[in-house]
Amino acid sequence: MSANPTAAVKPRSYLTIWQSNCRSIDTRRRLKHITKVNRKPDVIMFQEMVSTAPSLPGYKVYASPAQGRGVCTFARKGLTFVEHTIKQRNIETPYTFT
Repeated sequence: MSANPTAAVKPRSYLTIWQSNCRSIDTRRRLKHITKVNRKPDVIMFQEMVSTAPSLPGYKVYASPAQGRGVCTFARKGLTFVEHTIKQRNIETPYTFT
């Protein structure tokens, strides 16, 4: 795999999705692990982030405000996605579908 995270990505017949509930744990440690793995996931989702959304080379980030239960989705660059806002109990919640 190329060392350049923005290099052209070979098409896959499936998606690799990682999900983690941060429970207020610093996400920098989790992101450091992701940068070291050989096979990068297509989509990464974090829930209950209390910090601002971090950046990750090779991914586009979509995040809601970190007001106690922030969510953050990383979509691999080159992946087609649609971002939606769903109203629920008078609360606007952003969702990203791939």
